[in-house]
Amino acid sequence: MGPLHIETVITAPRYVVWDALADIRTVVEWNPGIDDVECLSDQVSGIGARRRCFTHPTGWMTESVVEWSVGSVVAFSVEDAPPLKNGLARIVLNDITSGTSVDAVFDYEVKLGPLGPVIDRLIVHRQLTAAFERGLNGLRDYTETQWTNADTPQSWHSGQNGKRNTL
Repeated sequence: MGPLHIETVITAPRYVVWDALADIRTVVEWNPGIDDVECLSDQVSGIGARRRCFTHPTGWMTESVVEWSVGSVVAFSVEDAPPLKNGLARIVLNDITSGTSVDAVFDYEVKLGPLGPVIDRLIVHRQLTAAFERGLNGLRDYTETQWTNADTPQSWHSGQNGKRNTL
């Protein structure tokens, strides 16, 4: 089951896109599939940051940051996300001439034993793909709106309890 792979281009600098991803609480501001978010850890960025996202129509999912490369890579372990047994979402940002390329891969396993692969092919893979596309479209719309030509790269999230490092 899985993986699904979604790519998009955002016409904003990578640091703007990273700032939207780096604080785990802000997902509710740009992902239309997330109704609310609860931070489950003291830190809001970096490896070990945890959140519970309340979604529609499935209810909720718990995510933990398991990979972090400031400004370019964040990966989340996904648990408690019916009908998924588990998942790993990895987002990679790269500079391109027109802004930032965003490459998202979600590898997952569906519950339901031997019926899992069938349910995945019939329903789950399509729904997850649509949800990821909506999320990346929301990220694109949010970051392109945040960015203006007057912006300059002032900082990157350091990944340590939400503090920032100046470039």
